[in-house]
Amino acid sequence: MLPAAAPERLRVLRLDGRRSVEQIVDGYGIECQPVRDLLVEYLTERSPELDHTSLSSIARWAADDPARWARWVVPCPIKAAEVTLKKANSRVKARMDQRTRTRLPLLPALLRAAERQRKDAEAHINTAGTIAAGGRFTAGGQEFQRCRQGGSGRVYAVDLATDRRRDLTHEESAAFWSWVTVEVLRHNGIRIEEMLEHPRPTRSGYFWSRPGSGRS
Repeated sequence: MLPAAAPERLRVLRLDGRRSVEQIVDGYGIECQPVRDLLVEYLTERSPELDHTSLSSIARWAADDPARWARWVVPCPIKAAEVTLKKANSRVKARMDQRTRTRLPLLPALLRAAERQRKDAEAHINTAGTIAAGGRFTAGGQEFQRCRQGGSGRVYAVDLATDRRRDLTHEESAAFWSWVTVEVLRHNGIRIEEMLEHPRPTRSGYFWSRPGSGRS
């Protein structure tokens, strides 16, 4: 018993002995009677050893006393394979995020390289188009000798530094689409796999909508 002068908060906290399982469950105001009864039975079964170790699950009790427990037994909706797949996907995403964080500082250098490659390839083929077969020209800091144009319409030239014949038409197209790929990924934030799912646009269609092209 608390003395009359005891603080009121101590009187509120005073415990009237150990409550029964029924009193504990009823203190939560559970309206569904079957669920309330299940919790009472469950906690009553476990109460002797709650302070020591966890006991058998309802699934095992159902095998011993099906009339009492079986109607509450259901399979876990989450399969073990789904848990494993989720963990694997999380690890993959974590590696992708880390790779992005590692390579992000290199993005400005990549943009400059793609832009420089595109401009150099464009200068090569544009200059070659003004030179007759056998003529020499310099473009993009490199010296070339124009080759005779074949029936395909492709532009070839010999790199005088390496004496190698180069397909300037292919190089210009490859440089252009590499630059487009980098710009699309940079501005849209999509993955390369998502970009590859879309049909490849025509070059003329791209230029008609290119910002700063003066076309609309």
